Amino acid sequence: MAKLQLYKDLYEKGIFKIKELPNLDEAPYECNFNRILSESTIFDSYSLLAENLVKSKNIVFDKVCAVNTDALPYATNIATSFCKGILYAVDNHNDRTVKGTIKGITIEGGMNIDERILLIVTIATPDFFINNLITRITKYGGIIAGVIVMWDSSEGEYVPVLVDNYSVLVVININDLCNSLENNNVLGQYVTECVKYYGEKLMKKNIKQYS
Repeated sequence: MAKLQLYKDLYEKGIFKIKELPNLDEAPYECNFNRILSESTIFDSYSLLAENLVKSKNIVFDKVCAVNTDALPYATNIATSFCKGILYAVDNHNDRTVKGTIKGITIEGGMNIDERILLIVTIATPDFFINNLITRITKYGGIIAGVIVMWDSSEGEYVPVLVDNYSVLVVININDLCNSLENNNVLGQYVTECVKYYGEKLMKKNIKQYS
């Protein structure tokens, strides 16, 4: 029920919105994820979903690491809820096109050897940055407890992480959101199918490129 209300709130507040004339050649939707921070009720609901996901999966971790700046508020809430330490990654022009490159990645907050790190990312990008961050953490003695993706566009954007057999858990999936809005007569079937088709097209491309 909480997730259904969140879906409606994301749409009604214009954080997730469909373009006027959706087509199959470009993204039929727009997502202004940063606006969530200015909507306290939505932010609290979103954060709570992430916390409940961590609890339901019994993830054991010592510290939370925000993969990007946008993820820092969510990582902070999770760290506070579980009484854990917090880290955040800084991207100083890391070469995301090359897997295993750790140059340009720094981790602020202090990480100790054998600490289990839970990564939090808002929207994953189809490149090797998360993999490179994982390499940076493990090279210096850290252990990856899992990766939490706040928003999954269903475009295969975190395929590189799955290829390396790391656990990825999703808080909100765009296809689930569209199906829910369609079932509640908020979106039409054509719009939902446009979103799915566009995602599947990019997913095939990203699987081919990163597998």
